[in-house]
Amino acid sequence: MDQPYSAWADWLSKFHTWPEMIQALWLIAVPATVLGVTSIVMRGLREIVRASTRER
Repeated sequence: MDQPYSAWADWLSKFHTWPEMIQALWLIAVPATVLGVTSIVMRGLREIVRASTRER
């Protein structure tokens, strides 16, 4: 019986064949993107809380 398709396993197998420079860029870009999105969301939440406390 065949194993079900896994996009994660497929991507990981391709990742290992990429040049080291591309792998390094992925390892830097993904956490930087997550931190950037988290910063934007936190800033938005802070502004919402600030606006709601001014109304009271």
